[in-house]
Amino acid sequence: MGWSKRLFRTLLPLLVLGLVLRLFLIQTLIIQTDRLDPHLKRGDLVVGIKTSTPRRGDFVVYDCIQRRLCVGRILGVEGDRLDFSGPKVAINKTTLQELVLSDATQLRSEALVVSPETYYLEGDELGEVSVAQIRSVLSRILISIDPNQGGWRSDRTLMAIH
Repeated sequence: MGWSKRLFRTLLPLLVLGLVLRLFLIQTLIIQTDRLDPHLKRGDLVVGIKTSTPRRGDFVVYDCIQRRLCVGRILGVEGDRLDFSGPKVAINKTTLQELVLSDATQLRSEALVVSPETYYLEGDELGEVSVAQIRSVLSRILISIDPNQGGWRSDRTLMAIH
C-alpha cells in the first residue's frame, strides 16, 4: 500500500503540470498542407509554444470548414495592404513573401486590404479568417517530428517562427 501512495503522490503533480502546460502554454498539431513549406511539411507533428497576441508571420490554429481545426501562417493583419503577383505577395508594398500555391488556389484579386477584426492567412486555406475563429497562436516551435522519416527534425527544434 505504501508504494501506491508514493506513486500517486509523484504522478498527480506531473499530471497536473502536464495539463496546465497543455492548456496554457503548449499546442500540438499535425500539418495537413504543403503551403507552410519550408517551415513545416505535410505530416509533421509539431509541438509549439502558444502566445496571446498574433503577429504577422505567426502560425495559428483556427476553426475552418474543411476540418474541425486548420493551421495557417499570418500574412496580413488588420489594415495591411497585400499586392499579389503570381506566387508572390507584397505586404504594405515592402515585404515580399513567396506563396506556395496549389493548382486549385485562385487568387481573386491583385490587391486587397485586410478587413477589420480579421487576419489574412496562407495554409490549409488561403484568405481572411476572423479573430473569433483563432483558437491558438504559435510563436515558437519546440519540436517538429517527421513521421515518414521516423524522427525529429533537428533543424526545426526550438525554431523561432519569425
